[in-house]
Amino acid sequence: MYFVTNFEVTITVNPVPVWEQDAQICNGEFFIVGSSIYVESGTYTTTFGLPTGCDSIVITNLSVVDNVTNSIADTICLGNTYTLPSGQAVSTAGTYIDTLSTISGCDSIITVILAVNTPNCDDNNCNTTDSYDPNTCNCLNMPIEAPNCDDNNCNTADSYDSNTCNCLHTSIEAPNCDDNNCNTTDSYDTNTCTCLHTPIEAPNCDDGNANTLDSYVTATCSCQHSPITLHIVLVPSAFTPNGDGINDELIPIGTPIVNMQFRIFNRWGQMVFESTEIGKGWTGKFKDTDQEMGVYIYTLTYSNADNPAESISQRGNVSLLR
Repeated sequence: MYFVTNFEVTITVNPVPVWEQDAQICNGEFFIVGSSIYVESGTYTTTFGLPTGCDSIVITNLSVVDNVTNSIADTICLGNTYTLPSGQAVSTAGTYIDTLSTISGCDSIITVILAVNTPNCDDNNCNTTDSYDPNTCNCLNMPIEAPNCDDNNCNTADSYDSNTCNCLHTSIEAPNCDDNNCNTTDSYDTNTCTCLHTPIEAPNCDDGNANTLDSYVTATCSCQHSPITLHIVLVPSAFTPNGDGINDELIPIGTPIVNMQFRIFNRWGQMVFESTEIGKGWTGKFKDTDQEMGVYIYTLTYSNADNPAESISQRGNVSLLR
């Protein structure tokens, strides 16, 4: 026996919940949906079970954003500072890495390769002082004033060698000090760098011959022996009253004379000797005092024996030597 029972059943089909989301992560990060971990860009579908017995679907549109990297090469002058993107100030050469946040939330990595301009300012010129100006990044080569090379030695010629920056002291050859005067000995004084001309004492020219008039010729530095002739009276140009018995007395010689007056005057015009006696001469003294060497003036007035009425005068110079 069969019984047929009719039931009315109402079936409701609920729609599957679907939720779509957009997500963004930085390179190196990860994104989790449920039990799934995503690290790459893409569209991912994740199904979740609901208490009603229907699944819930989540669609994730994931974008992976790369970190921004940048490299900067720059140069500063020695002594200056450089401000990195992070705001840090540095002054030495090197590679600096700064990590900065961007609008996207990912890091921006900036690498700064910094060089410092450190020039060698030595110009290998000893005539300059070399330095570096950090304000202009330029070398300064300032001229040096040449030193005073005078060594206070008159025997050297002093100069400055700009190639070696040294003083040069070149020996000076001594001059020829010969003054062509046979009455002097000539020498060179290295202390004063001057020529010295020392007088030479005139020799004794007396030849012991009463028939000659003996004198010293300064022009030739030689003795002159002039024969005494008649009617000539000579006064020697020099005599040496030094007590050696030779040429110690100044006496007029020559023709026999009478009525003689012989006078000697010094350079101030003072009469230091007078004689009217034939054969008596001057011994170089005045009031028993030896007179100084030098040139004296004589006057001689006389008459020849063969003509006593005629008066003859002569005047000249005589050198007193010792």
